[in-house]
Amino acid sequence: MKIIREKSFSAEELKGQDFSDHKFQNCRFAGSILKFTSFMNCHFHDCDFGNALIDGVYFEKCSFPGTRLSWIDFEKAQIKKCHNVI
Repeated sequence: MKIIREKSFSAEELKGQDFSDHKFQNCRFAGSILKFTSFMNCHFHDCDFGNALIDGVYFEKCSFPGTRLSWIDFEKAQIKKCHNVI
């Protein structure tokens, strides 16, 4: 599993990316635009997604312990078999 720590992601870094078996620790996605991005078997520990714009994003078998998920519209996301989402 690849571990990414304390990183603030930009929209350019995320657009169209496929993340599989990643562990994100204290990362910031807040205010970012996540477009056509997929996360499979990823773990988000103490991350911040606050006010992120999500469009065409896919989450499968992900967990979000301690992660801030406030003010996010998940309508344009697919979420399957995830834990600690809401």
